[in-house]
Amino acid sequence: MNNATKNPTTLQEYAQIAADFLKTIGNATRLQILCLLAERGEMCVMHLHEHLDLPLSQSALSQHLSKMRTEGILSSRQDAQKMYYRICDDKTLKLMHTLKEIFCP
Repeated sequence: MNNATKNPTTLQEYAQIAADFLKTIGNATRLQILCLLAERGEMCVMHLHEHLDLPLSQSALSQHLSKMRTEGILSSRQDAQKMYYRICDDKTLKLMHTLKEIFCP
């Protein structure tokens, strides 16, 4: 999503931005994270880890969160020892609601 700050002007540039975005979220683990955050608003890493139905270490989870934060999809805040994440991009939130409507009964 960092590409979005480059002010695209051509269909090719818009398509590249969309492709980069889809590449970032096009991972089952990241989609589960985004689904939880879209549903609950904000969660700490520990609670995300507890709610994910995956054999995933907290370290691996943090790497996924970091990638999405770097791409501008998530924002984070720290409260004492806990790091909280939320979706900060409206397009991502809309997309997650649409995906849920289509794929989740």
